[in-house]
Amino acid sequence: MLYRIKTKDQTVELSAVQIIDTLIGKTIQESRTDLETLGNLTTELLQAKEALSTMSAKQIMSLGLAIGFYYSRFLRLNDVTVVEESDASENSSNSSAE
Repeated sequence: MLYRIKTKDQTVELSAVQIIDTLIGKTIQESRTDLETLGNLTTELLQAKEALSTMSAKQIMSLGLAIGFYYSRFLRLNDVTVVEESDASENSSNSSAE
């Protein structure tokens, strides 16, 4: 599969392999606790539903890409602030002390 990307200045063609390789590289470079948390929760939910053991590696990767797409869309379309759990506990402690 080939992707044609048009910018104001040029048109670039990338293969699916080039895109996935770039995305993997970017993901490995960037450590995000929100993604780790959501990934762990997804695994736990799939295990609890006994779905993980019946899924192929391709199905798991497809699910991960789809979840990533919708998560990115959710973040882009809404005013979302990711609050670390330690920050959330401190905020609730501070507000209850007032």
